[in-house]
Amino acid sequence: MGGSKKQEIVKKKTLIKGLDNLLNGLPSNSEKREINKNFEEIIAFFNTLRNNFNNVPSLEDMQEVKKTIDNIGTILAQSETNPIIANALGIRLKSSIKIKPKITEDDINKAKNILKEIESLPIDKINSRLHDKNISINEIRAISLELGIKSSDRLGRDKLIHQISNKIANYRGYKKLSGLG
Repeated sequence: MGGSKKQEIVKKKTLIKGLDNLLNGLPSNSEKREINKNFEEIIAFFNTLRNNFNNVPSLEDMQEVKKTIDNIGTILAQSETNPIIANALGIRLKSSIKIKPKITEDDINKAKNILKEIESLPIDKINSRLHDKNISINEIRAISLELGIKSSDRLGRDKLIHQISNKIANYRGYKKLSGLG
């Protein structure tokens, strides 16, 4: 029976040694704070991940957005033909009709008469005669057409008159140089 007391003592020593090892394996307060800090960082990371995931739009959300985009597309399509919608959206419609100044037969006839009248005048007199307010811009345009001057509809009165007088002056110069004038 002496062996059983010995075994009990060994068991108790082993138990005490195990408890001692267990106690020595426990973390210190600073280690616990470090581990807790790491847990907090991991928890914050997962909270951020969860929040980001919750902010991802769902299929249902995207259906609403698609419907809204389709509605905007429909309104924009209507604005191409409806000037009220276009104006409300700040879109300027291009005019499909360009208004060109109409040069009538009467303008052409008057232009021919004015040309006969000014063909022998000095250039400065031609300029002053063409600046006469009794001659309309359409008659000036008709004169330029009669002289073969190609010009834009946007070209103003003064520039047209300048082109006409230059054309007449150049023509007179060519005639003199060729010996015809």
